[in-house]
Amino acid sequence: MGSTFTEPDAVLEDLPYPEGHPTLDLWPTIGRAFRLGRSATFEANRRGEFPFPVWRIGRRLVAPTAGVRAALGMPIERPND
Repeated sequence: MGSTFTEPDAVLEDLPYPEGHPTLDLWPTIGRAFRLGRSATFEANRRGEFPFPVWRIGRRLVAPTAGVRAALGMPIERPND
């Protein structure tokens, strides 16, 4: 039986650039990128442990894509081909 979760490396490969997606959902996108489960993701946010701001928009918790990518050591801008 296969895993129901996306592998973390695949999550990082699919993390969008800010120009197309200015914000990312805290769960599951950011949590999985940091290899955290659902409860651990929300607990880390509650304790203010993420190195970027997290905002509540309605019922959603989101963070700036550029900040998430920077915290993960990923380029913020798409490389020129």
